[in-house]
Amino acid sequence: MSAHTTFDGTTVVVVGCEFPTTLETEREMLAGIGARLVDDRRATREELERDLADADAVMSELYPFDRETLERMTRCRVLSMSAIGTETVDLEAATDCGIVVTNVPDYCIHDVAEQAFALLLAVWRKLPRAQEMARAGRWTLHELQPIRRLNGRVLGLVGFGRIAREVACRAQGFGMTVIAHDPYVPGELASRVGVRLFDLAGVLAESDVVSLHLPLTPETTKLLDERAFSGMKRGAVLVNTSRGGVIDQDALVEALERGIVAGAGLDVLATEPPAQAEQRLLAREDVVCTPHMGYYSEEALEELRVAAARHVIAVLAGGRDVPVANPDVYDSPARRR
Repeated sequence: MSAHTTFDGTTVVVVGCEFPTTLETEREMLAGIGARLVDDRRATREELERDLADADAVMSELYPFDRETLERMTRCRVLSMSAIGTETVDLEAATDCGIVVTNVPDYCIHDVAEQAFALLLAVWRKLPRAQEMARAGRWTLHELQPIRRLNGRVLGLVGFGRIAREVACRAQGFGMTVIAHDPYVPGELASRVGVRLFDLAGVLAESDVVSLHLPLTPETTKLLDERAFSGMKRGAVLVNTSRGGVIDQDALVEALERGIVAGAGLDVLATEPPAQAEQRLLAREDVVCTPHMGYYSEEALEELRVAAARHVIAVLAGGRDVPVANPDVYDSPARRR
C-alpha cells in the first residue's frame, strides 16, 4: 500500500471484544488511512445490526457471525478476528459473501505456554494446598505427601502446534522428556526439537503429565473421555489450556476420584463462567482452575490489537500477505474490492 493511500469515509466496526481497552491504538492506526472506527462493544442489538450493515470492515473477538448475520453485512470486505481461532464465524458463508476473514495465529503463544507450565507446577507441587497450610500455620509436610521430583518425568503433549512447542522447550529446561501426539505434524519436525511422536494411546500411557493443546472441533470434542482416562498412566497430572470441551468433565471427575489422575490444572471449562456442572471440578482440592486467563498479558494484548488493525488496513488495500482463515474467498465471484 502506498504511504498516501487513504480510504476516507470507510467505516470499521468493533464488536464482541471483551478486552478492557479504549481502542485508541486501533483508532489511531485506522485514522491514518482516513477510516472511522465505531465502538459497538456495548451497542444495542438494533444499533449493532444497523452498523454492521454499513460497515466496510469489522473487528471482533467473540461475536457469532452466522450466515444470516454475514449476509446482512453487504458492504463488509474484511472481518478481522482478534483471536487465534475463528470458530465463531461461518467461514463457508463468509466466502459465499466475499468477506475475507483474518485471524492472529501467533497471538499469545508465550503467554499460554507460561500458563500451562504454571498450572503444571502448581498441581505437581500441590501449591494451592501448601499455601492454605502456610496461612493456617500448619508447618508439616505429611498433608502434602507424596510429592515427586519433576526432573526426569515424561510430558505428553496432545497437539503439537506453536504453543505446545513452547511448552516443550520449558519442560526440557526442567529436565523432562517430551513426547507428543499430533497427526498433522511430520515426525521430522518434532525430532528437530527433541520430541518423539506417538499415537494418542501411547502418549496417555507413557506420560506423567498430559498437556492439551487442541482446537475444539467435532473430532476433538470430549476426546479425553472415560476410555481415554482409563488408558492414562496412573497418577498422571492433566493440564488443559486449550478448550474445555475437549474433556469429558464427568469422566475427569471419576478419574480423579479413582486416582487414575492425580490432579488437574485447568484454564478452560466446558461452560464459562462455570455452571452447576462444573462445581464438582472446582470444589476439588486436586484441581487448580483459573478463569481462562492464559491468553492475557499486556504485551500480548497490544500485539493482538495492532495485528488485527493492520490486517484490516492490508485487506482494504488489496493485500494478501495476512493470515486468512478462508483462502477460497480470493476465488469467490462475490469477493468485494
